[in-house]
Amino acid sequence: MRYNEFVASRLNLSKKQSVVALSVSTMWSKVFGFLREMLTAFYFGAGVVKDAFNVSQAIPERIHGVFLGAINN
Repeated sequence: MRYNEFVASRLNLSKKQSVVALSVSTMWSKVFGFLREMLTAFYFGAGVVKDAFNVSQAIPERIHGVFLGAINN
């Protein structure tokens, strides 16, 4: 049994309910990401400071992705 089937069976969710839950979660993630970008643009403006902030956030995420990808595979 795969992990997602295990979780769905433990929560007693049908496939339709699982799809709806995943879709709603994804939608909220996109909404909050958009709000995050709006707030950082408001506080930092568009320019060198915002670019530096984006790079400072992206580098650890890339490193984490490399190691997490290596562990998961």
